[in-house]
Amino acid sequence: QHASDHRLTPLQSFIADVLSGLLARTLTSPFEVVKTIQQIGTAEGGDFFSTVQNIWAIEGFWGFFKANLARIIRSVPFSAARTWFAMHGVGVYHGFDLSSLAATLVSHPLVLVKTRLTQQLTTAPMYSEFPAVAAVQIATQDGFFALWSGVVPALMHDAITNWIESFSKRKFRRLTSIQAFARDTVIGSIAQLVALPTEVISVKLQAQSRYIHGAARSNVECDGSFDCMTKMLRSGGMTSFFTGAFASILKILPYFYIEIVAFDVLRKLFVYYNGYIESPFSETPKKNVPQHL
Repeated sequence: QHASDHRLTPLQSFIADVLSGLLARTLTSPFEVVKTIQQIGTAEGGDFFSTVQNIWAIEGFWGFFKANLARIIRSVPFSAARTWFAMHGVGVYHGFDLSSLAATLVSHPLVLVKTRLTQQLTTAPMYSEFPAVAAVQIATQDGFFALWSGVVPALMHDAITNWIESFSKRKFRRLTSIQAFARDTVIGSIAQLVALPTEVISVKLQAQSRYIHGAARSNVECDGSFDCMTKMLRSGGMTSFFTGAFASILKILPYFYIEIVAFDVLRKLFVYYNGYIESPFSETPKKNVPQHL
């Protein structure tokens, strides 16, 4: 609803979107790091609380923010690719956002880089913290197409979550801001749980490399989605497909809340800067000023 504020320029809306997303991703990074380490199955992994303790003991506070740069940067090519595909006629088909799936395919190498940077110990790094350099290192070691390891289950994950979220928005349209926030939080949690097995398989495949040794190595060595599924069933049973569920659910509520609040703060600042309201801390319009751009 805020994104449709006609008192903002397109550039201002874009800046507010990007900055609020960056803040939300950064502040919820600890949940993402814990979830990824659990799904990879490194020596730091375990249940949620033991993983948190292990990261703190081995890597300290900043261990919860490793790979954050790659996590942030990934949103740029993803958004750009999604917009480009949408502008060129790649839209929604039977509830599936095809432009989003195409963007997932294009930006997947940064997802893999993020996974590898999370997988490594900050005390014994294997790759550079700069995503572009890390991508070159991975391509040199494992081959260029290794950057797309796990892309098929990643596409399946996005397809499932996109369909569930778009279906809920079609069914529940006329909502207040609070109701829309509650809907997005609940449906987002359900979608993540339903699609979680595909995410776990994708992360496992992204973490495979013969150059990774010691504590950073995955607890399941596999080659391909089916092989990964088979070995996960043998080693951990069905519950292994829902590894990281608790961290994933914990992340959703603060992520949405931070993103919405940060966007609203920036929106008010821009609207005030454009001369439409009395203060950036209120919605009181200026007298005799038309409330449109």
